[in-house]
Amino acid sequence: MSWIRAVALLCVSAFLFTGCGDDGGSDGGTTSDAATTDGGGGGADAGDRDAGDRDAGDMDAGGADAGTDAGGGFDAGDVCADLTLPALDVEDVTAPGGWDAPVFLTHAPGSSDLYVVEQPGRIRRVAPDGTVSEFLDVTSIVDYGGERGLLGLAFHPDYASNGRFFLYYTPNGSTSYGSHNHVGEFRRMDATHGDRTEVRSIVTIDDPEGNHNGGMIAFGGDGYLYAGFGDGGGAGDAHGSYGNGLNTDIILGKILRLDVDNEAGMFAAAGNPFAGGGGDARIWAYGLRNPWRFSFDRVTHDLYIGDVGQGTWEEIDFQPASSPGGENYGWRAYEGYEVFRASEVSRVTDHAEPITVYSHSSGCSVTGGYVYRGSAIAGLQGWYFFSDYCSGATRALKVCDGAAAGEQAVPALSGGNVSSFGEGPDGELYIVGFNFIRRIVGG
Repeated sequence: MSWIRAVALLCVSAFLFTGCGDDGGSDGGTTSDAATTDGGGGGADAGDRDAGDRDAGDMDAGGADAGTDAGGGFDAGDVCADLTLPALDVEDVTAPGGWDAPVFLTHAPGSSDLYVVEQPGRIRRVAPDGTVSEFLDVTSIVDYGGERGLLGLAFHPDYASNGRFFLYYTPNGSTSYGSHNHVGEFRRMDATHGDRTEVRSIVTIDDPEGNHNGGMIAFGGDGYLYAGFGDGGGAGDAHGSYGNGLNTDIILGKILRLDVDNEAGMFAAAGNPFAGGGGDARIWAYGLRNPWRFSFDRVTHDLYIGDVGQGTWEEIDFQPASSPGGENYGWRAYEGYEVFRASEVSRVTDHAEPITVYSHSSGCSVTGGYVYRGSAIAGLQGWYFFSDYCSGATRALKVCDGAAAGEQAVPALSGGNVSSFGEGPDGELYIVGFNFIRRIVGG
């Protein structure tokens, strides 16, 4: 991708949710040099706050097996014993002709391959020897532009035997003035290719604007598919009498928990917090502005959410695996820890506060990442990485007793427009940028 094209696409990419068409953010054309940017907490001390005043030990873990896929002999009791981050570096993962706006990287159960999602509508497969080939091309059904396009990919836990996978994309017919957010099911065609014919629709929701489209889908340790939806776009969650994020009758501004093996109740998973009424039965968490990237710790199954802010704060939210769901992350009453709209505060009776925030002096669009569970880098177990699309400033932290600990900048992993992170089958982590992919390695 040429430098000119990269700059031209900066304000129309899938990641600048706070600027370029919304009155509350930074202009992506004025990004800072992430290698020299601290990207710090903007004066907020996450260590002084807890994860929503909730005692996770009193809750049912829902059958999640914390010992699954541990990688590296992880001992949960030792995660906070050492907050020294080891030396780190990156190695480029290249493709012939370069990558075309990659937005995500993942792996399929039972496979050693990596899968790279490109926003225009292609998925490329990277074999262990580095060979890159096309897995799927759905450009004919995807509307690409601005924050629209092919945004997410999740393989069914039994993909090795059933060949099922799911895409989050913007269907054709969407525009910058209104779009559709869609999750659909697809099938494998052969060992190395997907079939472009959609098997069935899982979720479709009209978005009144063309931005804040969410885009993340991932299977949790409970076997259910989680899908993140933005608040519908526009500045300040402008639609509805009190916005969409706090309205539990609307799935915009939410994370859904879906049983894709059971069509009953529009795929609502059993045990969801509004299954008995009071909101859409598919909702798992609400009060979100644009949860562009979230992830599950493959060992503990805790949920980490990067929620893109409005004009002041970017935040990382945390939900322990023991949670019964129903967390209210506060938007549009709160942005980060601060009140955004006082008239809505009464609607947030139990604010699940973020575990960390940073101000727009350090970036403008948070990119949630992953907890490291690989074995190649000694001393890195349990560290969670996240970054910012505008500044490229990557940071790391651990969660200890529900609060962020040891948070620090990681200059060696910073730089470029970081659109996502990815996790390989071995637990090793990757940084995905608008025109690059980098593997995190020891320094």
